[in-house]
Amino acid sequence: MAEAPLRTITNYVVASEEDYLKLKELGSLFKSSKNYFYSRFSGVKSMKNLNFIEIKKSIYNGQEDLFHKQFKGNRWQLCLRHTLGNIKTSWKNNLRDAKKKVQRNENLTKQEKHFLNIILSSTWLTGLVIEGQFKKSMILELDRFENYRETYEKPIDLEFKKLFNKLKRYVRETKSKIPYTNNNSIYIFDTMLMSRKQENNQTINISSLEERNFIRLKTHKKQNMNITSQVI
Repeated sequence: MAEAPLRTITNYVVASEEDYLKLKELGSLFKSSKNYFYSRFSGVKSMKNLNFIEIKKSIYNGQEDLFHKQFKGNRWQLCLRHTLGNIKTSWKNNLRDAKKKVQRNENLTKQEKHFLNIILSSTWLTGLVIEGQFKKSMILELDRFENYRETYEKPIDLEFKKLFNKLKRYVRETKSKIPYTNNNSIYIFDTMLMSRKQENNQTINISSLEERNFIRLKTHKKQNMNITSQVI
């Protein structure tokens, strides 16, 4: 069964001054946590592992310092998932620009361009190559090079050192700046951090930083929100 398409729904809410300040506090922590994740996982060394599950495990196991003691539980997981999504999109765009540089290089043969494009089609593989974790022809043993091996009479006849150096330079030249944010007015939450009840399902209760204390937002219209949502 196909999944229903995602929709963006705008719903205006009203909050008391006290609840508004609590929500702003959550927004400020979300911003600082998001910037922490950007600084930690936007670099080239993190390219080979941008897997949400693996990074979450490393945080739980103490391999990563907890960035903010108050911003814990499902809050930081949502923030991590949101930030990693942005980082992956950024790398996808960067590697697409690197491919353009490969295509414009008239000094590269068709075979060399094909080889580099296969690597640049994967953030994971590009990260491994940049860190030097593939030695020469070992990379050609990967399944993604099957078509490449069948296409060329001498698939191993490449100057690997030269091509790897070009790849590193192109990635470095196209890498965008870390997208730090100064916006503390956005807070993302999901159904694990909220409930809807009272007055025809038009009141949203969001967990605050205080235990058993909720931020109450009254919506202008009834809307089922079994989704990830954000307050702006």
